Amino acid sequence: MRSTCFCFALLVTAATAIAGESIDPESLLRGSQFVRALDQPLSIDREKVPLRELLERLQSERRVAIVLDRRLDPDRSIDARLPATSLRSVLEEVSRRADAILRVVGDTFIIGPEQNTGQLRTVCVQRGLELDAFGEALGGRRFQLARTHTFAWDDLERPADFVQRVASQFDLQLTGIELVPHDLWAHGVVVEMTPAEALSWVLAQYDLTFEWTGVGTGVRIIPLSGIVAVTKTHLIRRITAAVALQRVAERFPGLEVRVEGNTLTATGLIEQHDVIAVLARGDDPEAAPPTVKFGPLERRRFTLRVVRQPAAAVLATLQKYEVDIRIDQEALKAAGVDLEQKISLEKKQVTISELLEAICEPLGATFAVDGETVHVPAP
Repeated sequence: MRSTCFCFALLVTAATAIAGESIDPESLLRGSQFVRALDQPLSIDREKVPLRELLERLQSERRVAIVLDRRLDPDRSIDARLPATSLRSVLEEVSRRADAILRVVGDTFIIGPEQNTGQLRTVCVQRGLELDAFGEALGGRRFQLARTHTFAWDDLERPADFVQRVASQFDLQLTGIELVPHDLWAHGVVVEMTPAEALSWVLAQYDLTFEWTGVGTGVRIIPLSGIVAVTKTHLIRRITAAVALQRVAERFPGLEVRVEGNTLTATGLIEQHDVIAVLARGDDPEAAPPTVKFGPLERRRFTLRVVRQPAAAVLATLQKYEVDIRIDQEALKAAGVDLEQKISLEKKQVTISELLEAICEPLGATFAVDGETVHVPAP
C-alpha cells in the first residue's frame, strides 16, 4: 500500500468540518476576513491527491469558499507538494496543475478552464453596468439586486433548479431555462455574490449567460457570445502619459487604449484592467509577491495525516514548514528510540506540542518546545 503524507501549517484555528462533508456556509470567511485569508501562509505535502478532495480539505481548513467548474474532472490526481506560500498562490498553482485558472468572484475562489472562466469577472461587471443603465427607473430593485448573498446547494441538485431558485428568490421572471442541460452537482456553496454573479457563474459552465428583461424584473438565458469587455479609466502616476501608453501597448498589443490628460482609458477584460492600473502608476505587474511568514510557533495550528511513515520522515516534513527541529541522534540511540519506526496518525488543527506528542509517544521519545525551537528528545 502506497503511503501518503498531507500537511497544512496554519496561523489560526479553522473550522472542524471533515473533507467530503458539507460545510456550514455561515462558517466561511467573508469581507475583510476573506481578504486577509488570501495572503495567509500555507504549505502542502501530498502526492497524487484527487482534486476535489484537496479543495474540500482546503475549504475546511481555511474556511474559504472554493468551487470547481463542472468541466473539470474532480477525481484528477494532483501533485500537491508545494512550498510555503500564500493561500491564493497555492490555489493558483493547484489550478495550473489541473489545466485550469483561478478567479475570485465575491468572496469565493472559482477554479475552471480558461474558456469562459477567464471572462467570468468581466461578464459579471457587464451585467452590473447594464443594471446601472436603467437609472432611476430601477427604483428599489437596485438595492435588492446589488446586495451580496451566500448561495448553497446539496448533492444531486440540478443547475437548472439552482438557477430557478435564485430567480425566484429575487422575483426575477425567468425565460430560456430549457437551454441549461440536465446535470447533477456535488454539494457546494458560493459566498458574497450578487444574484447576477451567481447566475453568471452557473451559466458560464454551459457557454451561456443572460440578459436583463423589463427594468431589472427578469432574466433571459442566452448563449455566451460576442465581445466580452468593459471600458475603464486609470490614473497615470509617476510616469508621463506617453510612457504609460507605451507600456500598455507593449503588454497588450491591439487593445483599444487612449490617453486624455493624466488618465488612460482602455477596453478589455477586468484582468487586463488590473494589470493596466499597475502599469499606469509606473509599477511592475510582474513584481514578486512578498515572502509569507508562518508567524510564532505557539500560534500556529497543524493538520497532518500520516499512514505508515518513518518517524524521521514525518519530522523532516515539519522542518519544511519553518519548524526548527533539533534532533539529537546520539541521545535517541542511547534511549533506544528508532526514528525509522513507522507511525500513523491523523490530527487536525492541533498545536505543535499536541502534534509532537502524537509523533513521539509511539516511539517512547520525549520532546521540548523552547520558543521557536523544538528539541527531540527533551534536553
